[in-house]
Amino acid sequence: MRNPAAGSMAAVAALRNRLDAYLTELAGCADEHADSRVLGAGTTGMLVAVATGANPAAGSATVSRGNALQHLPKVAASFRAGRVSTAHVAVITAEAPKITNFHLIEAQVVTIAETVEPGELRRVLGVLVDQCRPEARDHTAEDLHAKRSVSLSETGNG
Repeated sequence: MRNPAAGSMAAVAALRNRLDAYLTELAGCADEHADSRVLGAGTTGMLVAVATGANPAAGSATVSRGNALQHLPKVAASFRAGRVSTAHVAVITAEAPKITNFHLIEAQVVTIAETVEPGELRRVLGVLVDQCRPEARDHTAEDLHAKRSVSLSETGNG
């Protein structure tokens, strides 16, 4: 039998994710409808910041994720259901544009996101990004090799 405290924590975490998803979606819609200009708040990120008590950078990040989720329906659905966190969504929305034909693997990425921590998700998506841009991987390997290299030079003191 599951521990009641652990079960309660899991339920609250899912509810928090669902609330975060609602706020993120609302921020994206507010941006789409230019609500910040109507209300004289400057940017939508500032509107979100003022309305939620967050700093402007966090407000802007919420708006960016809300806009990105409009093009990631499976990620948005999982977020709304509370199965992935804001941290997972931040990783996916940052890395998805770098992955060729992401829409073809979105469902599999969501499945992975629902089972791993955001750091591991970032590592997995990083591998996919590298596979989409093999030339970048070669430069990265060369840069790492250059950092590890040892060089000898003659000095006056021998």
